[in-house]
Amino acid sequence: HSVYINDQLLDEPYIKSKFEYLPCTENMYCGPFTIPEGNYFMLGDNRGNSQDGRFWGFLPEDRFIGRAKFLFWPVSHVKKL
Repeated sequence: HSVYINDQLLDEPYIKSKFEYLPCTENMYCGPFTIPEGNYFMLGDNRGNSQDGRFWGFLPEDRFIGRAKFLFWPVSHVKKL
């Protein structure tokens, strides 16, 4: 249930509990895998209730249609981007 990027464990203090993760099935993208060039793998911070990249795979960069302008959660990190 841990996320590693280039063999480094990702620090995710916003994840409630590793026990709240949805179990992987053969129909999910759970890795390990290499993300293809020009693609992204999206994960929700509410992993126990998130229909994220584990269900639909990689997101090509050309599918991005907007730009984040504001960070509103967690409250201690609120800021304009």
